[in-house]
Amino acid sequence: MTADVMIIDGSDAELSNSAVIREIAVSQKTDVLLLMPKKLDGNVLRALSAGAVGILPMDAGAGELVAAIRLIAAGHGYLDPIAIRPLVRTAAHQDVEQTLTADDRFAKVLTTREKQVLTYVGQGMSNADIAQRLTVSENTVKTHVSRVLSKLRLRSRVEAALAVRNSWSHQECETVPRYD
Repeated sequence: MTADVMIIDGSDAELSNSAVIREIAVSQKTDVLLLMPKKLDGNVLRALSAGAVGILPMDAGAGELVAAIRLIAAGHGYLDPIAIRPLVRTAAHQDVEQTLTADDRFAKVLTTREKQVLTYVGQGMSNADIAQRLTVSENTVKTHVSRVLSKLRLRSRVEAALAVRNSWSHQECETVPRYD
């Protein structure tokens, strides 16, 4: 049994380490809410990049903490307004390579076929439908989906579909070559 939401103490360097957050978010399939100390810095962006889905100041009240947990458990994120300015400041000082868009990330790590499969996953197609569309076996599609999830550090087809929403594949769905 795993927790739906894990709360991590952002003042503890060991616990708030990006690798720890990533391990919890990916391996344990648990959403991470990071409680940050008053002095917010580049850790906000690193925590979000590692997989945290919520940032809340440590001095937040019980009601705010409960509200954040409920939102995260319902599949949403939570970013306290106090974290926005440090997040923007950090992002503004990142070089282009560090601030890749989802489109860039897909282009850098996925093969052409994996992009096609991801596009169809984003359209809500089943493995069988994708296999028929691309004239490959269903097992081949499963392999591609598995590789996409691994390369993009996603936990499910739903996350993959959300990742492509409003991205290159959403606009280019009709231009993906069909091999009928």
